[in-house]
Amino acid sequence: MYNFSANTPFDPSKAFAGFNFTPNIYSTSSNFTPSYLQKPPTTPTQDHLEQAEQIAALEEKLTPTVLARAKAFSDLQAELSAKQLAQVYPYLTAARSRATSEDLAASQAYRRFAEQLPSNVQNIMASKQAQMQSAQVGEAALQQATADQLRAAKESQGRFAGQYIQFG
Repeated sequence: MYNFSANTPFDPSKAFAGFNFTPNIYSTSSNFTPSYLQKPPTTPTQDHLEQAEQIAALEEKLTPTVLARAKAFSDLQAELSAKQLAQVYPYLTAARSRATSEDLAASQAYRRFAEQLPSNVQNIMASKQAQMQSAQVGEAALQQATADQLRAAKESQGRFAGQYIQFG
């Protein structure tokens, strides 16, 4: 046995003397073989056949009962789901309505905010100035056309004064 006193240095070879750290898993000396490693019988025995027949008879006898229970469970589950939905639907409707109104309010608030941004204010003012300039250019063209008509009328009075002019 190894002496574990504080004065002697630790030597693992002495501490674990006689212990084998690599187990021999391929040893055939063991009499124990797990059931999952045992080979099943190659042919069924009479006991196996009788058990299979009993299981088949039991399943045949219980099938209507199992199906009835499954249907009852399904019906109950559908009924409970319908009740839960009926109880939750008003809350869902209110939540949807509230979310829609909050989204609309947020959208309108953002639009008001975006209209106040300097670039948008500048765009609005530039658009107004362009409209005013366009209107002024149109007014100037109208005034010019009127002046041209008056000038032409005055010039034609002097040239054709006292003459009868017939067209057509």
